[in-house]
Amino acid sequence: MEAAEMSKDKNWAILNENPSWAPRKAAVAHFRLLTRHDCLRYNLYRTGIANSPDCTLCDSGHRLTA
Repeated sequence: MEAAEMSKDKNWAILNENPSWAPRKAAVAHFRLLTRHDCLRYNLYRTGIANSPDCTLCDSGHRLTA
């Protein structure tokens, strides 16, 4: 299943509610919790920091590489 198809029925408007003045660390955590995806997991795996490239916040089995 393609990412566009998976995200078709999601409510993305809620992401705009994050204030632009929020610290980056808080903004990243906010995004990860709202979307239920850890988009940096693949890069952490690639650099040897994480043990798996799979998203830790969902059970989709998809590797998020963006």
